Amino acid sequence: MDPTNSSSSRPPAEGELTDPLRQYFRSCPLELLVAYRNRYLGGDTSLDGGEAIAEAMAQAFGHRKRLRTILEELDKAHHLALIALIQSGGVAGGTWLLQELCLAHGRTEDAWLHTMHDLGRALLVFGNSRQAPPLFYVMPRVLSDQISPFYRKRLQLPGVQGEIRLSKDTNYRHPVGFSLVSFLAYLEQKPVRVTQKAEIFKKSLEEMIGFFSHLWGASEAQKVFDWHRALLEDLGLLVVDDTVLTTDRAAVQDWLALEPAVRRDLYLDAFIRHEPLIEWLLNRLAEIGQDEWVPIKLLNLMYRRCYMGSVFHKRFVRKTYYLPPSGFYNPNPPMEYLQLAGLVERGLGAEGSYVRLSESGRSFLKGAPLGEAEIAEGVRFYVQPNFEVMVPAGMRLDSVYKVGQIAEMTAVDRMNTYTITRDSVRDALDRGWRRDELLEFLGKASAAGLPQNVRSTVEDWMGDHGEVEFHDALVITIRSDREDDVMDLLRKRRSTAIRLGPGVYAIPREDRDAVLRALRGKGFEPSPWVHRYDREAPAGEAPTRLQELAARAAAGTGRAQPELGGDEMEYPVRQLVVLQPPSAETTAPEEQQQGTVAVNGDGRAIASMVNDMCRKPGAAGSGDLLKMSPGKTADLLRAAISRGHDVEILYRTPAEESVTGSTTGLLRVTPKVLREHQGVAFVDAFDHKRHQENQFIIKKIQGIRLARE
Repeated sequence: MDPTNSSSSRPPAEGELTDPLRQYFRSCPLELLVAYRNRYLGGDTSLDGGEAIAEAMAQAFGHRKRLRTILEELDKAHHLALIALIQSGGVAGGTWLLQELCLAHGRTEDAWLHTMHDLGRALLVFGNSRQAPPLFYVMPRVLSDQISPFYRKRLQLPGVQGEIRLSKDTNYRHPVGFSLVSFLAYLEQKPVRVTQKAEIFKKSLEEMIGFFSHLWGASEAQKVFDWHRALLEDLGLLVVDDTVLTTDRAAVQDWLALEPAVRRDLYLDAFIRHEPLIEWLLNRLAEIGQDEWVPIKLLNLMYRRCYMGSVFHKRFVRKTYYLPPSGFYNPNPPMEYLQLAGLVERGLGAEGSYVRLSESGRSFLKGAPLGEAEIAEGVRFYVQPNFEVMVPAGMRLDSVYKVGQIAEMTAVDRMNTYTITRDSVRDALDRGWRRDELLEFLGKASAAGLPQNVRSTVEDWMGDHGEVEFHDALVITIRSDREDDVMDLLRKRRSTAIRLGPGVYAIPREDRDAVLRALRGKGFEPSPWVHRYDREAPAGEAPTRLQELAARAAAGTGRAQPELGGDEMEYPVRQLVVLQPPSAETTAPEEQQQGTVAVNGDGRAIASMVNDMCRKPGAAGSGDLLKMSPGKTADLLRAAISRGHDVEILYRTPAEESVTGSTTGLLRVTPKVLREHQGVAFVDAFDHKRHQENQFIIKKIQGIRLARE
């Protein structure tokens, strides 16, 4: 394979990225620099000293033609291995990577082992140990940045066109925003009883599933409900109040008062908290053409490598003792979660399943709000003479919510049906609606106005209720010559501003920051502080969950998973191990070959302990700690006892369970004897942390590794 023909992008030009390259090579130990010199500079002895070699190597790897020549010397297997390692973020478990290459491209693990060590001798790939394979294969980020452009086409998802039909069962083209607000209105009118564990009672659950079956269709109504509930709870809009699931009305009003673009950022932030790689997945799908599809098999392969790279990132770079759940070696991308949001579409073709971003998904990535139609300004509800209110999908979300506060919901569909009743009107007044505002909203926001019989009846129902009202608002004063300009700005922002007198207006307190930004954006010079007339300054209130999420989304923080290949993926260069030929690493010392061979419980011989610990599939997922079954853990302990090795175990003691609950500790122990009592297997070992003999139950050993000398 010619890497220069596999990319439509421009590889780095001569002299590009030399500063990172210089920094990388200057950080290399002299022995490694000498190896680079012997490999790529013809062993030029005139380059004496680390600084001279580092400068020459930076120039060599920063030279486009020279780097292309280096890659052209590699064969197809080497290119495939480099691509897999780059897709994994530059760090991959040794055994896992060999198995992944076998699964994707065939050949045997031994063949791929030699391929990886060939790349090691080329000083493009390193290890973190001298085992065979090492626990991790590592490609320094600066080398990955230089090499990746040559494989850009292979690192992207391929777009496919052809006879591919949409799958009706897995595609959802529903107004998500309309659905979320309708669900909030439903819960405000009919709070749902839940158990102390926040589980919904069966009757209420059936009612809500019926609600979504009318709004979304009968299929997958349970999944649709679970998706809506999880998203709204994550945004802090749902609360459990005295065994009742209902809405946080203040939070809902704050959420609806946000700009649509801010709500979009909140959605994306919530998606990423649900699945850290969702943003990565959406960005990869966005790279293909609008009318093209991606084979689901290729998407699964790339996602699996990226996901496993994030696992190895936690275990290897962050040094967290992260033990993933079983079955994580072949994860599937969260397609169903994105399909429910309407961001992706599934299709069927002659060669299997395909996937692509929907039109809503592409708009969402460009910053458009989720499930909020662009024609919302022209969509209005209808008030019928029989007091029914017809609310179509596509209307402004705040208007949909206001109708739910004034009228009782009776049916849901692409056009919801509400009924104005005496109780619903009185409840609206109790919630803060003013008499004039209620009538004005029903009259002006309605497409055909408010029928006379409805107006007179609503006025009669309101009676004297709310003649005197209290308002907690923020008063703003405006210079007389700028009053009209400021009011135009407030009207365009749809801010609820009440005129108290010439140049004096009241606005909701929560609108202050948004109004302040809008005024500054239009060239005004507002005073940044608030004049207070209290005797004592009010105590600072803690921000609500929605405010915290909005601030974090606006700042671009809160991402649960950094982009693979970022600064956090850097690994100390001086700890890299140069890979040697596999045969030299797998050869056991002569004294071990002639010594006594350890056996397990049924008398079968145990393989070399070092090879056993690096060959097990658990070594790939758990990094330098193995998560094994109790039987295999016992076998390793017997091997350690027979050879006099210390081991490190991740273990929770009974005392730690009672005091700290889930606290775990990494202990270095010298195993002595394996015992069994009343069906419980344990090992007697010397605990170096406590300097005493202890017994450790084998089932409670959550991770194990050979202790470093």
